Amino acid sequence: MPFRPLLDLFEHFLREGHMFLFKLSLAITDAIASKVLEAKATEVNKLFELLRLDKKHFPDTMEEETGFFSGIVKAAKEMELDAGEVKGLREAQMVVLQEKLAQVRKKEQELKDAEDSDEIVFSDEDEDEEDEAERLA
Repeated sequence: MPFRPLLDLFEHFLREGHMFLFKLSLAITDAIASKVLEAKATEVNKLFELLRLDKKHFPDTMEEETGFFSGIVKAAKEMELDAGEVKGLREAQMVVLQEKLAQVRKKEQELKDAEDSDEIVFSDEDEDEEDEAERLA
């Protein structure tokens, strides 16, 4: 990323905090969405290159005001997000995450309990014991 857009990014991050990072990620997603959707599912390397904003696909141009990265930072700065709505979405997702985590812990406990009582019993063991008892009697 060229220096000027990077400096602008940090300036707004320090001013707005984590909300600017959220706006920036939305702006990046919007900027690369078409290229990601055009990529074939078998082109995994290309997808990773796109997601990490590789120079191969997004060169650092000296056109700081009209370049790709300047456009992303500008879009993030202009984006309007309601902090209350974002907070509500985060809280809702935290509830979903806690439910999933409780299910995982329950399943882990079930597997641990099953492992503790894991005794191998062969179907013919009872018959062998009865036959042995009869022979000895």
